[in-house]
Amino acid sequence: MKLDGASLELLLIEDETIDALVVQSLMDGVEFPAHVTHVDSLSEAHLSLKHGGFDLILSDLSLPDSLDAMLTLRNVLEAADGTPVIVLSSVKDDIVALEALRAGAQDCLVKSSLDAALLSRAIKYAIERQQHEAERDDLLEREHQALQSAQAATRRLERLARIADTALAHLNTEDLIEELLTRVLVLADADSAMILLADQARGELYLKASRGFADDAVADMRVPIGSGLWGRIARYSMPLTVADLLQERIKSHPILASTQSMIGVPLIADGEVIGVLHVGSLKRQHFDVDDTSLLQFVADRIALAIQHVNLYEQTQEIAETLQRSFLPQSFPKLSGVQFAGRYLPATTGLSIGGDWFDAITLSDTQVALVVGDVAGHGLRAATVMGQLRNALHAFALGGDAPETAMGRVNQLLNDIGQYDIATLLFGIYDHVEHTFRFSNGGHLPPLVLRLNDADGGEASGEFLTGGLSIPAGVLDDATFEAQCCDVPAGSRLVLYTDGLVERRRENLTIGLERLESAAVEAAGLEIGELCDTLLDRMFTTSTRCDDTVILAMRVD
Repeated sequence: MKLDGASLELLLIEDETIDALVVQSLMDGVEFPAHVTHVDSLSEAHLSLKHGGFDLILSDLSLPDSLDAMLTLRNVLEAADGTPVIVLSSVKDDIVALEALRAGAQDCLVKSSLDAALLSRAIKYAIERQQHEAERDDLLEREHQALQSAQAATRRLERLARIADTALAHLNTEDLIEELLTRVLVLADADSAMILLADQARGELYLKASRGFADDAVADMRVPIGSGLWGRIARYSMPLTVADLLQERIKSHPILASTQSMIGVPLIADGEVIGVLHVGSLKRQHFDVDDTSLLQFVADRIALAIQHVNLYEQTQEIAETLQRSFLPQSFPKLSGVQFAGRYLPATTGLSIGGDWFDAITLSDTQVALVVGDVAGHGLRAATVMGQLRNALHAFALGGDAPETAMGRVNQLLNDIGQYDIATLLFGIYDHVEHTFRFSNGGHLPPLVLRLNDADGGEASGEFLTGGLSIPAGVLDDATFEAQCCDVPAGSRLVLYTDGLVERRRENLTIGLERLESAAVEAAGLEIGELCDTLLDRMFTTSTRCDDTVILAMRVD
């Protein structure tokens, strides 16, 4: 498609000879060169479109080989394969125009009102819009237009816009859907409402949420896409209103036996129907264009929220799979030493971060221990975490001292050039010397628990605050130090990330003291039980605002 001076190729589908001649004559007066190919039937249009090469289609909806206007348009759109379509209508009909635009037409022009300037503008607009608008921009524009219409048209739509915006800002998807269904019943003066979502794999719609129906009546309800009222809405991506289900003799679902009037609109995300929003009334009620617009606006907001959740869940699943794949599947085998690790994702907000731990066998007597936390959440943080984990594996196996390995990690983060930062603790435990030599890059201090036989096996705790430097990735020329501490027989070493001890609006010292107290009490447990006990004690509720990692070692 082009508007750069080259001739446009237009396909005119029109069975009325006079109307076709009028359009072709008007094309001589448009502001750009164009060649018009005229066909007078849907079958001829299909043949022409098979060869392609058209920049735009002008189509009448009343053709001799197609009895239904909307079916004609859908056939044209399908055959057009992305080519913009402008509908030519014999009469001014807002309902037909609305349905045509919702089905995918770029414009709907009344033949009797055509002139060269209007036709020129319509063609130019249709082509430019098809070229430059992505589906997401279109969705946002529809939201903007709906808000503008609400302010200029009815107070009801304006109120609904405010409700939808507030809900998206403060509610999760489940609560948003429940809230909007409740509000829709009031605003539409209706008795029942429900949301059906598409299960594309099974070709069915299933119930997501409902109001005004008995739970046992709608439990496990499924409707084939393309069948029945809701199935047709989903198949043809068009709203449907029925003033009197009984009088119209429409075969409907059994749960609508007492419903007199209904309106249904599609839930559309990225150009695809993902479900249907239904509203019904027990009394005969005429749902007009304003009601359709109101319901479609609600449907768009719900579809957007569901789309965001689906995208978020897909990203989170990828990130969590990636993150867990980098956690050790087994621990080093060292005589007289036990290891255990735990990873818990956050339960609120962005649940996948860059927290990880690792234990690397260096020799029969040495093990490298790592805990780290890449700043940020999501796929990016998990990816950077994987890079650091692999790099530290190589540095450790290559014989780097802790401070040397930390310096190389710092250089790696700076070389990546994405302003990534990580707090990191890397240390080497020597089982012959019973020492732990480590370097701490802005991370929380390790906790050493020592059992005192002279005090009847009671334990004492000590945070190792030495070997501390800034987080990796902050400065290009940062230097890192190391500390060596004794870890004699009977000791436990606990490494962890900030999710274990940090709480909102609480001083970090309180969290560290809570950890030390819990660890001292549980020091006599097996190392895995120690980790589990710390998690139970540190999280008194099921809510976790950040990822949590624990890596523990027991020396017997």
